[in-house]
Amino acid sequence: MELYARLAHSFPGVPRYRAGLADTRSNLGWHYYTTSQSDKAEKEYLAARDLQRALVDEFPAVAEHREELALTRN
Repeated sequence: MELYARLAHSFPGVPRYRAGLADTRSNLGWHYYTTSQSDKAEKEYLAARDLQRALVDEFPAVAEHREELALTRN
């Protein structure tokens, strides 16, 4: 996650880095959820959602960003 975070920060114009960070945070949220760490899970899911929402807003024609946001919100 640290690598994606650094890449997303250093290269904000490259959406795949932000998408990778969002995906990583969502996966970490799932891990925390399945290990009964709900507070940590919520934090990661919310962070993933915020990153994905920004991608959807910035690139509304990219269906993959909308799909990932929908998956995180469910």
